[in-house]
Amino acid sequence: MASIERSDTTLIKLAQQGDHSACASLLSRYQKRTESIIAHYIDDYALVNDLRQEVFIKIFNNLNGFKQNSSFYTWLYRVTKNTVHNHFRGNSSKPKTVDVDFISLEKSRYHSNGFISDNANPEDVFLSNELLGVINQAYEQLSAELRLCLSMREFDGFSYEDIAKKINCPIGTVRSRIHRARLILNQAIL
Repeated sequence: MASIERSDTTLIKLAQQGDHSACASLLSRYQKRTESIIAHYIDDYALVNDLRQEVFIKIFNNLNGFKQNSSFYTWLYRVTKNTVHNHFRGNSSKPKTVDVDFISLEKSRYHSNGFISDNANPEDVFLSNELLGVINQAYEQLSAELRLCLSMREFDGFSYEDIAKKINCPIGTVRSRIHRARLILNQAIL
């Protein structure tokens, strides 16, 4: 008889009743996604693992308070982002980051819809790769605060208001940080 995979809701209810194996199954299910969220901001594998463990401890300790008003993944995502943000806030050294989504640009080609076609001339390909390198380098030079706000806005799609709530700062500060980050990136490509 094939075992049927339990739903998140079932695992949460069991875990809230004290079933530690249900909690372990739930966290195991989301291990890679959690690491991926963290790795979006940090490229140190050991630190990604440490922060994932920190997230899982927070989830384990607070699971009884989870009311299921949102999906488990949404809650996990918020806890993960807050943990990463708290790490940046508590760590005065500049965090290392991954080459965000510019990697997909590198593999793409521009033509009329915004990408280089497969039959683009070598000069176009060279120029697009050159531009990608400049953008990556400028992005890596941004401060942790600028990079966090910009990536939450551009890559995660958060509104200014949501970013302000998540990082606990005024909306004007968020707007200013995103504006400064964009200016720095624009100046790098000019």
